[in-house]
Amino acid sequence: MRHIRYRDLGADGRGQIYVPYFQSVRSELAFTLRAKPGTDPQAFAAPVRSEIARRDPDLAVSKVRLMEDYVRQARTAARFTTVIAAALAGLALLLAGIGIYGILGVEQAT
Repeated sequence: MRHIRYRDLGADGRGQIYVPYFQSVRSELAFTLRAKPGTDPQAFAAPVRSEIARRDPDLAVSKVRLMEDYVRQARTAARFTTVIAAALAGLALLLAGIGIYGILGVEQAT
């Protein structure tokens, strides 16, 4: 069994222990559902909400999102860092080109 990446996509997975909901001391609970290819995943939100409400009316359901949204949000920091690094690399290349042009221009003038 592979470990899951819970907090960071770049970090190695840690071991997980699955505990039944009623034995857990945590107040947070998360579900992940997989839809068949070609179906609308958002169509599952209403039936899942109603089933959870039927089983436990006091349980609040929030943050229903697609997995693509979670992955996109997790990649945002890495994407921003990549864009900044590329911009700085382009600036460094431009400054190096100007410096080389300046040196070659001085040699030809003398």
